[in-house]
Amino acid sequence: DALATSGSGRFGWTGASSAVAEASVVRAAGAPAPSPAEPAEARAHARAYGVGSELAARSRYTGAALGVTVATGGQALQPVGQYTPEAYTAANAGGAAYAAWQGPGQSAAPVVISQASALPTAASVAPLIAASAEVAAAFAGARVIGAGTLAATFFPFAGTATFEMPFTPGEHLLLGLVLPFAQAATLDFTFAVSNAGVPLYTRGFSSGAQADGVFNGHVLDLGAIGANALDLLVSFTLRDGYYGFSYVLGAGGAPAPVPEPGTSMLLAAGLALLAWRGGLHRASAAGGATSAPRRGGKQRRRA
Repeated sequence: DALATSGSGRFGWTGASSAVAEASVVRAAGAPAPSPAEPAEARAHARAYGVGSELAARSRYTGAALGVTVATGGQALQPVGQYTPEAYTAANAGGAAYAAWQGPGQSAAPVVISQASALPTAASVAPLIAASAEVAAAFAGARVIGAGTLAATFFPFAGTATFEMPFTPGEHLLLGLVLPFAQAATLDFTFAVSNAGVPLYTRGFSSGAQADGVFNGHVLDLGAIGANALDLLVSFTLRDGYYGFSYVLGAGGAPAPVPEPGTSMLLAAGLALLAWRGGLHRASAAGGATSAPRRGGKQRRRA
């Protein structure tokens, strides 16, 4: 944990303040597996107060036996004036996933959150998957390799999560997005995912309705990964408003596409057209078979 308070004088705050907190845990290969009830983790909390306040919190967890490292970060992107910004980060691997965050209370201080788990236990991630029928269907045949939460109730703040782990080349990387919350009339944020520095998804959002179209129980197929290891970066940068969500990472085959209503209507119309044309063809063939004897009979009468 870290706390910074600027100096004060007769006319108010006079000095800048900053706080940086870091936590790191390495679980040796011979160490027992973490308990699902009390997962070993790295957790950092930073708080700064006063004019010019800046802060950053970073957590890093390495599971040597699993060959996995997960790290989270939260920070203010610029001094935030006379507010009390806070940043919470936590990371673990092989233990229980963190529960979805429900958003700030009425008296909560401005905050940015990033919590992430690599290879979480199935029971702990089940509530996130069950939160959306689309996510549940896509992850029915996929391996869950990570889960987390990104949120910010003040701006400009940024949260990140990185996952370094083995991967099966050719598998699709799936990202399920669930349980969003928004508490602001205006909204401006960017969400991005990259692997080994190569962008997989980047999009900006300017309204809650626009964001819900992606984060409210939907799945992003980030494509087939050709490498045998992931170096994944998930980032969330808030410039205005409040927003937050949970996510689940999966590896498996490409999820079956969900046809749009218009696509289904076009498909039905096409099938109906093929059936109609097939009926005409059969009727024409039948008519040709009955007319041949009549033509032959006329030829015999002429003879």
